[in-house]
Amino acid sequence: MNGEIYQISGEQFLAMLEDCPDWDKAKSAAKLAADILVGMYNSQPLCYIGLAPPTVLSEYAFVWMITTKAGEEHKFILARHCQKLAETILAKYPKIFGYCYSPESARWLKRLGAEFTSTTEFEIWRK
Repeated sequence: MNGEIYQISGEQFLAMLEDCPDWDKAKSAAKLAADILVGMYNSQPLCYIGLAPPTVLSEYAFVWMITTKAGEEHKFILARHCQKLAETILAKYPKIFGYCYSPESARWLKRLGAEFTSTTEFEIWRK
């Protein structure tokens, strides 16, 4: 597998998403994120994951994810990246939480260990 995961700055994230149809949402997400990670495969970004702790001293973080067209084309590799990312994130934060609006994404999040506290809200705890 020719893939890698690394941290990028908010400026790099925005530069990579210049053609994003939801540019305003991406810009807001970048401003809130303390960390932004990118999962790459064959020099193409598959996904971006941002972490936004509610406060500077928080031990937990809100997580958001943007999947690219390449990520949709390489679902197995995307899933492997996300498993690795979840491990990396949970090493830093004992709990991550977020919102999910897609049944397909909800199934996938449950495989990562997510527990749904409502129909759209989830959390994942370090084990």
